[in-house]
Amino acid sequence: MSDLGRRGEERERGGDEAGSLSLETVVVLPVILAFFAFVVAAGTLQDDHGTMDAAVQAAARSGSLTRDPSQVQQNVTAAADVVFKQGGLSECMGTVGVAFNGVGAAPPKPPAGYYNVVKAEGTCTVRINFGLLTLSRKVTGEFTSVVDTYRGR
Repeated sequence: MSDLGRRGEERERGGDEAGSLSLETVVVLPVILAFFAFVVAAGTLQDDHGTMDAAVQAAARSGSLTRDPSQVQQNVTAAADVVFKQGGLSECMGTVGVAFNGVGAAPPKPPAGYYNVVKAEGTCTVRINFGLLTLSRKVTGEFTSVVDTYRGR
């Protein structure tokens, strides 16, 4: 058999490239898996930020609708906890604080330069568990709601 015939036979069997697909898979597969893990972690973190934002918004709005100043903190916490439970962040329950002025008070007289407001702020550390690797990240949120002074009058 001539030299030309042997080369053609080697090409059909793979010749020098035998096993290269296995090697490429071993090298590339971890990179692809790490990329997918990063995408999942980034999506989960974004979802957690959205849940925190929704919780502080619900908390501030609930506080701004409260007429009794002594009930504001309780209503704010309850409203935020409902959103945390629905959003899958039960570890964040009870972490929303409130600052308020003028709840239950008469509307400010113009030109007062301010409004009576309720401001809710939340901070929580969330953990993303990948089995061997656990990532933790702090999510924060803040929302201010103007007190509805004419509600119920």
